[in-house]
Amino acid sequence: MYCIRSLHHSGGMERVLSIKANWLADHSYEVYIVTERQKGRKPFFSLDERVKLVDLSDSSFSGSFAGRLAAAVERIAPDICISLCSNEVYCLPAVSGGRPCIAEFHFCHDKFYRKYSGLLLRPYARFRTKRLENALKSFDCLVTLTKADMPQWSDIARQLRQIYNPVTLADKDESIDNQGNTHSQKRMVAVGRLEDQKNFKDLIEAWAMVRRKHPDWGLSIFGEGKLREKLSAQIASLGLADTVRLEGTVKNLAPEYRKAAALVMSSKHEGFPLVLVEACSFGLPMIAYDCPTGPSEIIADASTDAANGNGYLVEYGNVQQLAERICETIEDADARERMGRNAKKTAERFTPSAIMAQWEQLFSDFAGKTI
Repeated sequence: MYCIRSLHHSGGMERVLSIKANWLADHSYEVYIVTERQKGRKPFFSLDERVKLVDLSDSSFSGSFAGRLAAAVERIAPDICISLCSNEVYCLPAVSGGRPCIAEFHFCHDKFYRKYSGLLLRPYARFRTKRLENALKSFDCLVTLTKADMPQWSDIARQLRQIYNPVTLADKDESIDNQGNTHSQKRMVAVGRLEDQKNFKDLIEAWAMVRRKHPDWGLSIFGEGKLREKLSAQIASLGLADTVRLEGTVKNLAPEYRKAAALVMSSKHEGFPLVLVEACSFGLPMIAYDCPTGPSEIIADASTDAANGNGYLVEYGNVQQLAERICETIEDADARERMGRNAKKTAERFTPSAIMAQWEQLFSDFAGKTI
């Protein structure tokens, strides 16, 4: 039984959960997803018809949130309860009836400190962090997304595991590669919400430098968010309207990945950047800020190991270096092709079968039986 706030958004948690639930259903598991406030809205990502949905905002549930969750647990009688660290994280162990409870945190430990970074907001960030830490002490196991994030949880979790997210979008059209398509379109892509964390303002600023050397290259940014108007104004003020496009949200990014020459990421911080894993699957070189956490566990820097590199890690906040790495990638087609081949090899670490084998072992450990 998975617990998540809702499934109607197009975010990474929703996407990953749909991939995992579908895989488990296809491998003879009975899977329930309990939402707090779906309110009749359709899940954004497709779910196997065998995955059962239970929404606590449904009229069949009443009382407090904890009471409704307890009723759902009693109704479903799961072998294992899994929290994605929404509101249920604060009460799931107490209402689980003694069942094993696992929490998976899709962000880094310092999420709240980064989200509420102003001096006046720091006490609030500390409060939110401590409250989450205290809640997680009641879980049988905490799963982190990256190795880098594990040390900060080591004194909090009863047991600690690290499991990467599986690739959520893979290039299944092998005929494209067989025909020799090496992403030769003069365009790079970036993907993410148009919000402060994704830091697209740095990427747009870097692209102004790129344009001076390579005016025939373009940048497409896929995603929506509250900063659209502000980013549009920045693009206009830098004279980039003919080369940088805010493309909005698209349901299927596969065609865009196939046409692009590389992927760029300028985030301030990440939990685990799924877009990098997707880029690997499509054989795309990656250029990314070396922000906490995740990029350094996916990208092998070609500047220090040209033979095995699959992209470039850029010092966080160094817009000049970001522009330089983009230009280097544009100017060396052979290096782009080599990095793309290495990226494809990297993607093998993140296939659903490889990642879900680790989850099956974890379930087996806590269910006390061999699955």
